Amino acid sequence: MRSSTEPLATTAEVADYLNKPTSWVHDNAARLDLPRFKVGNQYRYRLSEIAEWVETRRKTLASAHG
Repeated sequence: MRSSTEPLATTAEVADYLNKPTSWVHDNAARLDLPRFKVGNQYRYRLSEIAEWVETRRKTLASAHG
């Protein structure tokens, strides 16, 4: 269960977490269905949800190739 007090990450922090440029996150977030939500005019993320997203994609890709 996620903590409601989990800090919200910025796009730059998610890019750093994923080892991708910030522009990659901006360009691909909607297409790849990154879990995010809007706060004002900016997106925010929970890194626990990003980690789950990465793991789900890894498993999906592994099963497609294995």
